Amino acid sequence: MSKPALFLLIFFLPTSLPAADGGFDRDKYMCRDTALPFFAAPRPGEGFVLPGRFLAMDFSFPAVKRQGETRVFVAGESAATLLGAGEGFAAEGVGIVNCGMGGYDSRRITGVFREIMDQAPDLAVLLSGNNEGWEDPCPGAAGRLRRAAYRALVRWLPEGERGPGRVSLAVHEYRVRRMARLAKKKKVPFVICSLPANLLMPPFGEAPYGDGDFASGLLSLEKKDFRGAGESFRAFLAGSPRDAFGLYFTGLALHLAGDQAGARPYLSAAADMSPAQDRSGPARNRMLKKVALEEGACFADLEGLFARISPGGAPGFGEFDDSIHWRAGLNGAVWGEIAVAAEACGFPKGLLVPGGAPEEEGRKLLSYAFAYSFENHHHEMGIALADYLYRSRPGLLKKALSSPAELGVLVKKSPWFDSSPERSSAGWPAFLLAAGEALRRNGRYSEALRLADGALSVDPDNAMASFLRGAALFGLGRLKEAEAVLSVLALSNTMGKRVRAFCAARGIPLPEPLPNISLRDIAKSKELSEKGTKSFARRDYKAAAGYFRRALEKDPTNRGAAISLEAAEAEERKRGSAPDSI
Repeated sequence: MSKPALFLLIFFLPTSLPAADGGFDRDKYMCRDTALPFFAAPRPGEGFVLPGRFLAMDFSFPAVKRQGETRVFVAGESAATLLGAGEGFAAEGVGIVNCGMGGYDSRRITGVFREIMDQAPDLAVLLSGNNEGWEDPCPGAAGRLRRAAYRALVRWLPEGERGPGRVSLAVHEYRVRRMARLAKKKKVPFVICSLPANLLMPPFGEAPYGDGDFASGLLSLEKKDFRGAGESFRAFLAGSPRDAFGLYFTGLALHLAGDQAGARPYLSAAADMSPAQDRSGPARNRMLKKVALEEGACFADLEGLFARISPGGAPGFGEFDDSIHWRAGLNGAVWGEIAVAAEACGFPKGLLVPGGAPEEEGRKLLSYAFAYSFENHHHEMGIALADYLYRSRPGLLKKALSSPAELGVLVKKSPWFDSSPERSSAGWPAFLLAAGEALRRNGRYSEALRLADGALSVDPDNAMASFLRGAALFGLGRLKEAEAVLSVLALSNTMGKRVRAFCAARGIPLPEPLPNISLRDIAKSKELSEKGTKSFARRDYKAAAGYFRRALEKDPTNRGAAISLEAAEAEERKRGSAPDSI
């Protein structure tokens, strides 16, 4: 599956949902359950339709539609679940049945939609577009066939058209059209929603830290030289014009410089170019609008709504808890947009009522920061959320950083994520690093160093923690210490390219790189050298030479082992040429 952290897109579901027993079973939820009816048959003598799938939202409505009853069905993914059962947004006699299923792509949503059409709906609302970039995860022949078909479509595209999302966009359009045509056939008013996104959240995946221009841009951002940062990132884009991170950071530099009009095209393009397709960008939303117009459905422009209500037209952490889940306090505006679109489709005016909802966001933001930092692929996302917490809720962040136990208490519980004490402890170093890097980029070097040391005390071999330590030491002006830490990391085959780009941007001298050498090999080489030194002290020169040879096999740059090997071999030769004892 190309999204290793699928649950992050659906982190928070209503508390009325049943907790996952023994952890989340992805295959059951995404594969086996989709073969079951979405709506369970009424219980004997009750006559009410109930949810038929694991983790479906709680609902209940009469199997036989009553006179005067109005039914509104919401279909889609986790964005749909945000709308709940329309508490406070529906007039008397209007029942809102939320069929949103976190993580569902349009194939799974289409199956649910077909069943909705058999439940006498008066209005259907669709929110789909944030889960279209991953290959089908299901085992068996059907899953293999779908994956093969998807890859074949990607290969079929001309080389210049293989940008992220081209295939998923076409497949998504086909499925949305099928839903629109089914609703038209059933004479059901159908509202297709565009989906908003947090444009200030970094893309999903690994940023190109090893590129010199990109590293220079990051350094300029740290120095608050936003103009210089923009120039460096544009230089990077000259060679990689479709890179999502290059587009995002160029837009971010312009955004921070106050050029909102210049920033938005770059930030929006980053969403379109993200290889993960983990949020609905402008191209996908244009497709949804086109389908609505061409198939006789109505269109609720939620992307446009969030652009209007966001500072500078770029939605960010003020409106979202993560990359796609907007704040509960904005549900009134969302329902208002849907109501206007529904009325254009002939749905009676006044049945959907814009209103307000209480907003609780601090712990959600913290929970997403923890979840994203736990996954290596989300490192920049975790940093971005920690940075927002530092600027907006420093007290909450400080409390979460006090101990793994306190972090575990503050992280919101979810059936999609194990927030047990064991999980909190396991994720503690990664959370320290995300927060530490956010603090370092804000010039809080002493705090960043403390968090790096905290992570290393739990996980001494953590290369990211060592990198943060070296970077924080450099920020503090402790140049010799920083150089010592970063010089070792620069020889690592996992961190070397990033460290070298970081040091080159700051003028930190480093040794020449060697391929295929890890931090673990460096540590093992040092351990073997120490054993060789002890054998040498005992005058066991043959054993000493063996240890030093093995040390050099692990780390050819171990100069101490090389010098000691020469001495041990020299002593062996002396012993071999000495006369026998009398």
